Amino acid sequence: QVTWLPQLGLNDTLGSSDRTPRIQFFDTDTGRAGWALTPAGRLLGTRNGGKDWTTAPGPAGDLRAISFLNPDTGWVLTVRDTLVRDSDTSIVYNLKYLYAARTTDGGATWESGGKTPRNAHIAGPYSVHFVTPDTGWVITGWAPFFKTTNGGATWRESFGDQNGGYKG
Repeated sequence: QVTWLPQLGLNDTLGSSDRTPRIQFFDTDTGRAGWALTPAGRLLGTRNGGKDWTTAPGPAGDLRAISFLNPDTGWVLTVRDTLVRDSDTSIVYNLKYLYAARTTDGGATWESGGKTPRNAHIAGPYSVHFVTPDTGWVITGWAPFFKTTNGGATWRESFGDQNGGYKG
C-alpha cells in the first residue's frame, strides 16, 4: 500500500496562477536529493528523500521554474524588472525579462545568465528545461520558445514550423 504524506505547509500551497509547483529528485550515493519550487516562489532543497526540506538561497528575481541535471547543477528561471530607455523619446520603461540563473554547487551560489530577447510580461506560466549543461529551453505561456546552447549566457528565439511544431 502506498501512503502519501504532506511535505509543505499551507502557506506554500498559495501563490500566483502563473507559478506552477515544480519538483525534481535524484538518487545519489548519499540518498535521494531533490529540489522544489513552491507556488509561493520558495526554492527548497532536500538530501534525504523529502523527509526534511530547507529553504535554499535562490538567485535574485521572482522565481518561476527550475531544471536540474543532478543535485548540484541546475537552473532557476526568474522574472526581473529591467529599465530600458527608448532611444527616440528618452522615455524609460520598466520591462520584465526572463533570466536563467545557474548553480553548480547545489544552490550555495548562483551565476546570473543572460536575459531572454523578448519582454516577459506577455506570458506565463513559465518552464525551463536543460538536457545538457549547455543546452536548454525556456517555454512561456505564449510563443516563442527560447533556446540556449551556452548554459544560459545567451538566448535566442525558436519559432514554430509550418506544421505547428517547434524547432530549436
